[in-house]
Amino acid sequence: MPFKQFERICLDDKIYEVRMRRVGASLAAELPRKKVYSQSGIDRIIAGCVENDRDEVLLTLQKYGVLTKKEHYGCHLCDPSTGQYCFRACDPIPVDVRYEVSGDLENMVQQLSGKNYFISFASADGRPAATQIHSALQAAGIQGFFSDESVQNGSSWKKDILVNLRASSLVLLIESPIYHTRPRCQVERDYAISLGKPTLRIGICDRTKLQDCAEYLNDHLNHANYMTGSSLDLATVLGLDVPAPPVMAARKEACMNLMDSMPPLAGDKIASKLDLTKMLSQGVPAEQRRIELMDLVFGSVNLADAFTLRLDPTIIF
Repeated sequence: MPFKQFERICLDDKIYEVRMRRVGASLAAELPRKKVYSQSGIDRIIAGCVENDRDEVLLTLQKYGVLTKKEHYGCHLCDPSTGQYCFRACDPIPVDVRYEVSGDLENMVQQLSGKNYFISFASADGRPAATQIHSALQAAGIQGFFSDESVQNGSSWKKDILVNLRASSLVLLIESPIYHTRPRCQVERDYAISLGKPTLRIGICDRTKLQDCAEYLNDHLNHANYMTGSSLDLATVLGLDVPAPPVMAARKEACMNLMDSMPPLAGDKIASKLDLTKMLSQGVPAEQRRIELMDLVFGSVNLADAFTLRLDPTIIF
């Protein structure tokens, strides 16, 4: 059973719900380095997450396909350390037990192996969820950037944002109610999508509670709420697939949002460097010229990539 279905189903076992979520998050944090556990190993994982009913929690994790128990049977003549079993007509007992993480809990960790991520969030109400995801990915050996808007503004910090956004293979928008009202979050969101970065909207509230959310997001990128009560459904988040890059229409609208807040000549300067000026109408209103430029740039993936890589949206804040 896919792990992303696990918590929805295990609601029937409410006594274990919170405890199983903790164990799932711990297992996710160990991926991809560790996928198979001995009996003592899985016991330690569970003991670190729950105080009571550990055997019942382990059985429930197996019931819903999060863990698969694999046993080798033999007798006193068998040697599980070498895989040698006598296969005689004796009274076999389980001499070697292993628990393997199954389902799609490991999707994000596997797909980000050797790559970078960028987490964008509003400090006032998105920090706990962002910290959980960042910590789990870091623990699994995945490198990424944790964008904290509470850090003092400055040229070095702005450079970090540019460098890490451009280098990322996945951008996670932690969509708290006020996320889209924050200037820095708006810039990070729009620049990531204009660059064509695969982007996940990690909702920590219902979509109806998002304030000032850009319309193009709902047109092109799916929002889902990953909160269960007051807790982030971390295991389900880590079980998500890294999405495909945003479509050109979304990239174009995101870039136009950025250009609205940038100096009027910012686009013209880049157009000149890319030798696009001669392809634009002369003597027309600035707004018409900007629309022509965006239509031209986002008519080609190569042009869109070249143009957005030359943008410096940090001048907005």
